[in-house]
Amino acid sequence: MQNQPVQEFFSTLFQPSGHDVDYNKRLRLTSFMQKTQEAAEAHATLYGCGYDDLIKQNIVWVLSRMQIVITRMPEWGEPLRLDTWHKRVERIFALRDFILYDASETPVIKATCAWLLMDIHSRRMLRIEHFLPHLAKVNIAHDAIREIPDKLNVPDENRLTLDQNHIVGYSDLDLNNHVNNTKYVEWALDLVLLEDDNPGLHTMTFFQINFNMEARKGDWVDLWFDPGTGLGWSTQYIEGRRNGQSLFQAICKFE
Repeated sequence: MQNQPVQEFFSTLFQPSGHDVDYNKRLRLTSFMQKTQEAAEAHATLYGCGYDDLIKQNIVWVLSRMQIVITRMPEWGEPLRLDTWHKRVERIFALRDFILYDASETPVIKATCAWLLMDIHSRRMLRIEHFLPHLAKVNIAHDAIREIPDKLNVPDENRLTLDQNHIVGYSDLDLNNHVNNTKYVEWALDLVLLEDDNPGLHTMTFFQINFNMEARKGDWVDLWFDPGTGLGWSTQYIEGRRNGQSLFQAICKFE
């Protein structure tokens, strides 16, 4: 497989179904993330580095950071096309982009993300060029978002409020036996919407989430929130911590 030419861009068509949309009948951000990861897995398989290929070597991909720019959230049943491509390897990150198009070929959501290669036994991160040299040679000069998702700075600790606690349960876990990354997004958005008196009046234009550490079944996660007083009224910060250690950080920006 690794010696065969691989299509650099991968596309998939879908229409949001009932379980993909929220009460406004618009695509959930978590549903968009699930679609991107399904497309990424399908494309990685063509490169010979999908889940089934890697697990034989006791390694897996883990999502480290994702940045999303939203023009509008598509509606229930709307025909959509999702394009994705692996851009390049930079340091220990595999960079991948996505663009979601509507029926008129207009981009409605753009995203970029950084993936890590992890040993499932030691939980250590691996150098991609050592295990997947053919992937490390790919260099595509096309960006959905030019910036690479960076570290997120913590606002003034004095502004953070301990808003909720969550005990990791069965429904939070994925096939790697740690919390699925979309669950962190659910926790973050639930917190934002709880703090928002009129969530239907706001339009999210930007979202970034950084996954800093794994969480597992039974972990007690404290959810901290900055309602915008430190970052501006339209920007909100959420962080999940376990015993004081940061598990994830997220930034939401609203129009």
